[in-house]
Amino acid sequence: MKVIQKLNQYFRGAAVLTLLIYSGLQAETGFILNELPSVNEGGFYRLYTPSASEDGTADLHLQHGFWYYSAALSSAAYSGRVWRSGFRYLSIGDIEVRGDQPSDEPLGETGYYAADLWLGRSLELAGGMLDLRGSLLFERLYYASARGLSLDLHYRRELSETLKLQLALDNLGSMEALETEESSLPLAMRAGLHYDLSGLNTQIAFAAGYHAAGETFAELYACYRYGQNAAVHGSYSSLYRAFHIAPSLRFGKYSFGLGKYFYTAGFDSPSMLNVAVQLGE
Repeated sequence: MKVIQKLNQYFRGAAVLTLLIYSGLQAETGFILNELPSVNEGGFYRLYTPSASEDGTADLHLQHGFWYYSAALSSAAYSGRVWRSGFRYLSIGDIEVRGDQPSDEPLGETGYYAADLWLGRSLELAGGMLDLRGSLLFERLYYASARGLSLDLHYRRELSETLKLQLALDNLGSMEALETEESSLPLAMRAGLHYDLSGLNTQIAFAAGYHAAGETFAELYACYRYGQNAAVHGSYSSLYRAFHIAPSLRFGKYSFGLGKYFYTAGFDSPSMLNVAVQLGE
């Protein structure tokens, strides 16, 4: 995002934004929010996030992330059998504004804000399920703001009782210019397999993909369930250079998860708290 590179000379706190943009990804990205984790029980990557409730019930997910420095990432999602909706919000405050001349005191303070309001639907297609998700996007930095639209396409099909094919195309769309430079969407394609080791209470998945920044990548995911009320999720992405682990507990209709993210670049170890409520029987 070139606007941030330009504003680095004015913002003492712009390194915070740079860290968010390069959250293990060694290439320039645009809309920061779409590179950060989305609502789910405990997994990291959207490819393994059910887009709609697969057991016919409705669920409400609430999530809050304690990200780098003063960055806060919050989201909520409603998931039904066919329709789903939600929003995500990222805010970074206490960014000092400074002029060309060195001074002890800043000229003022500003912040970075980004939001994603989305609506999705699941359709039967070619023996599987196609999950569509459309988003209204917004971001603001200092005096510059931009709006955009994006579309995610996820397809999943059972190849056997234990093996599932998953395909994903994320962030089709465009953003307005933030100041004078386009804030591009991080287009990514994935193809993977999800295997259910029911005898071991374990699920594993592997995906390979391509990111618009020009990088091919691989992702691994595993989940071990202890009975009906406890699980541990883990994943790794070569795209984000990140490991993730998240235990979760279920008490009746309520589920609680705590995710921890470890970036190999060693910037920090952000956390994500998730609460889910089953709304139907």
